Amino acid sequence: DTRWSSTYAMLTRALQLRTALDSVMLLPEHEAKLGRFRLSATGWTRIEQITNILRVAHKGQQLLSANSHPTLYMAIPALESPMGAWEKMQNQQYANDPVMRKVLDAGLKKMSDYYLKMEKSNAYAIAM
Repeated sequence: DTRWSSTYAMLTRALQLRTALDSVMLLPEHEAKLGRFRLSATGWTRIEQITNILRVAHKGQQLLSANSHPTLYMAIPALESPMGAWEKMQNQQYANDPVMRKVLDAGLKKMSDYYLKMEKSNAYAIAM
């Protein structure tokens, strides 16, 4: 199961607290237990990249999160928009980065699975 918005929120917060997190990991009283979890500059860069990817899914999910009006009619655009953005990222921004291309492949596969499940349901057609 995916928890893209939760992961997005967690990583966004980690990026906001980066300096503090790095500092705590270097304190002598914590270094023995936490030092192995300290991220390198490359690790923080990956977190920034993954956060940018998840931001796209989060925005799509937010389109469908309303309690005052129906949102089912936006289900297809909410899936297609992130898929298109991720395909563009694969072909442009991360064209030469096999690690991030793999991350995007996994996200696209999951979105495709959701899309296929939606196609099998009459709910979307009824909502229109």
